[in-house]
Parts: sequence; C-alpha cells; structure tokens
Amino acid sequence: MGITKKTSVIKMKNDVITWNEAIDIPVTVPAVSQRIVLTLYDQDVNGDDIIGSLELEVNDIVNERLNGFRFFNVYGAPLNKDGTYFDQMNTNAEIGSRWKGRILMLIEHNSVDNPISRKRKIDNQSLINEANVLSRKHLWSVYVKVYNAYYLPSNKDKYSIRIEMQDSNVQFPEKKSDNGSIEWRIFKTLQCQTLTDQINELPDLFIYLLNDSKEPICFQRIKACEFHLNSDIMIVKFIPDPCFNKVSKLCESGILKIKISIVNKTIDASQGKSLDYLKSFKDGDSNIEEDIDDLEL
Repeated sequence: MGITKKTSVIKMKNDVITWNEAIDIPVTVPAVSQRIVLTLYDQDVNGDDIIGSLELEVNDIVNERLNGFRFFNVYGAPLNKDGTYFDQMNTNAEIGSRWKGRILMLIEHNSVDNPISRKRKIDNQSLINEANVLSRKHLWSVYVKVYNAYYLPSNKDKYSIRIEMQDSNVQFPEKKSDNGSIEWRIFKTLQCQTLTDQINELPDLFIYLLNDSKEPICFQRIKACEFHLNSDIMIVKFIPDPCFNKVSKLCESGILKIKISIVNKTIDASQGKSLDYLKSFKDGDSNIEEDIDDLEL
C-alpha cells in the first residue's frame, strides 16, 4: 500500500506502554494480498532500534475476522544480536525466532468517500476504560513430552531443550550427546493466558536447542493452535538460527521426537474432557520422568 504512519514515542512504565492512539490507513477493496505491517521500535540516542513486528491481512480485517479487542503477538530476532539476519527477523514477523511481546488493539474498518492516512488521539474515554479493565482470563495448559533428539550438530557436545510460549517457558536438562543422540523422556507443563477463548489467539510456540553455553543455536516455531487436545507424537526438524551462526547446515541441526498438547481449562474441563485426555496423553509411556506443576483440571 506504500503508506507509513507512526505512533507517538511513549516511555515504558512497569513493562507496559500505553499509546491510546488510532492509526487510519486507506486500503482498496477487494484486497488481493495486501498486508499491514506494524514494526515496534526502541528509541535510542544513536538511532531507533527495531524490536520486532507483526503482520495483519487486510482481508481478515475487511471480513471482520479480527473484530473486538485482541492481543497481537510481536515476533523478531534474539536479543543482543545484530547483522543482516537480525534485521530480517525483526522486520519479517513470519521468520522471527523469538516472541517479543504483545500489543492490545481494536481494529475496525469503515467505507468512506475520501479516506485519509492519519494518526489521532483516542478521545472516547469509555473505550479507553474498557481496554484498561480487560484481562487475559482464559488459561491454557501446554503439556510437553520430550523423548529423543537425533542427528545433533556434534556427536559429543552437551545440549538442552527449552520450550517457550509468550513469557512462559520450561527447560529440559542438559545432557551429553552420544553419537549425535540424546534421550530425555521427560514430561513438563507450561501455561499461557489469552483474552478470548478463541484457539487462533494462541501465540506461536518455540522449541529451542541450546548448546553448552546456553545459546539457542537452533529452533523450530510452530502454530500452538494446531495442538489442541493432540495425542500424536511428532518429529520436529530444527532450523539453525543464523543470528548465532553456530550451525551452518540444515542437515546438521538435528531433529526432536516430541509430543505437545494444549488444553483450555475453561472450555475442555467444563465438557469433562481434560482429566480423561491427560490420562490418555500419558498412557503408553514407560520410564517417563514427570515434572508436572499444575494438573488441577
């Protein structure tokens, strides 16, 4: 669309930035493949640094698939890195290897005769008050079994696994590679909260392969919504993170045997699914080490 608009620069307070501003962007309808890209910057005396970005499809807005208040997730590159790959990850949300935060927005569209591009302050105090009292009240439990890793970058080095979803994470212990393989067979849980009970509001889930310096040298990013009440084991192919440049070839990044399942305690428990589902999730595994923080379903 070729239109660029900026919000005001606001100082973060208690890990929260409050703009209370609206951006009006003219678009043509029907939209074939138009996207709106929001890029988040950190203002600095030496120039603005890109933190990350998110992308919105114009068709989703026009077809009212993004109505109402929503949290939109920002993705980007690892912290404290730089270079070409760093910039690419921060400006292209789809290839980012890190979750960088969330932005609460209300998206609307209207048909007007003479659309204009502008930034304006929101003067509807009732709307601001409504946004201020919103809470991420819907709790999701993520159950993870990590089985084995194969074809790791080194036959003898130590590696660990970390799994992240928004600002929640679990880590699996560091172990030494034996001929390029490691066995964990460990069960862990983490949790995530969303504003609505819509499965597509869930953020992406990141699986990291860490070296003995605790650097996430390889990763895989998956859509968490695809694992609602999942009971299947899958094989995840790690991707080298070019920002660390520790693994040069895709064939050397390793694979991971893992099972992931997501349960919404508000919906699934009320339907009597969760307890039976968790039991079936665990059945069939012997010698599995458990680390379960919350099983009150």
